[in-house]
Amino acid sequence: MARERNKSVFFRITLLASMVLIAVIAAADTNMIAPEGHHDKVVHLIAFIYLSFLMDRSFPLTGFNVKKIVSIIIYGVLIEIMQYFISYRHFELLDIAADLAGVLIYGAASLFVVPITKKVQG
Repeated sequence: MARERNKSVFFRITLLASMVLIAVIAAADTNMIAPEGHHDKVVHLIAFIYLSFLMDRSFPLTGFNVKKIVSIIIYGVLIEIMQYFISYRHFELLDIAADLAGVLIYGAASLFVVPITKKVQG
């Protein structure tokens, strides 16, 4: 029980740190290094698969549920709203769509991967 609790704490700290880091990067003037076009959407997709994984592992007793999904999507929308108010950044609905796609891909994968890993362990 203590080991599982320690893992949850680790994932919660990692989730928080990752969200802060992503927000800092989202607010930075990254025109020189940021991927352009569709590559930016791939970065969003991967970042939100990663955040979904961390969120799911941070609260393992509830499964990947609607509260987790909505929380992650709200975070993505807040990042876009923040960028709207930064002169060198801009709000993009396609970024939110890529964020949502990442969350849904993780959710779909978790439906298949978790039962398989339980069968292998059991």
